[in-house]
Amino acid sequence: MEWSQPQIQGDLVIPRAGHAGTTIDENWYIVGGGDNKSGTPETLLFNMSKLGWSVLTSVKERDPLASEGLTVCSAFVNGEKPLVAFGGYNGRYNNEIFVMKPKPTDSTRPKIFQSPAAASVTAAYALAKSEKLEFIETDDSNFEGVRENNPVQDFSIEINSIREESKVLESSVAEVKAEILGSGKRLMTSIVPTPSYPRYYQFLK
Repeated sequence: MEWSQPQIQGDLVIPRAGHAGTTIDENWYIVGGGDNKSGTPETLLFNMSKLGWSVLTSVKERDPLASEGLTVCSAFVNGEKPLVAFGGYNGRYNNEIFVMKPKPTDSTRPKIFQSPAAASVTAAYALAKSEKLEFIETDDSNFEGVRENNPVQDFSIEINSIREESKVLESSVAEVKAEILGSGKRLMTSIVPTPSYPRYYQFLK
């Protein structure tokens, strides 16, 4: 047995240490962590069947959820599987408890590939035949902490950026398709036989 490194799709993930993680079905949730200077504010989801990252929500830099060394777990409660986060250190030790109820759409949110162009003609063709990417605007109020005055953050800038990246991706696919069609036409031209005359025409001259 040995480790392998598969090709991953979805949102870019900031390097971190001291984070906490737990799995619910095929989804792996990552909370907190940092680089020993500041905490990472994103709560991440990794879909293990699709091998894709997505950012579920983001908090302020000094929020207890943006801490190193916190703990997160999940349990089946009243037909739901909430995430529960506790503790951590981000300049001070924290003792708050936060709860997040994952939504059914969380596992389908990975939006774009890390690579803007397809790695092969086959991949480009498959990408061109796939449906257009859909973007779902969601709020960042997944976490229900002991404090109820957390401000709602605006993700419109990130959503617009993702839409622009989608346009670039679709443009790249269109260019690959055009190049494929052009290559096919040049190939057909090169194999058309040149007209030749039978030998008996030479004796009639």
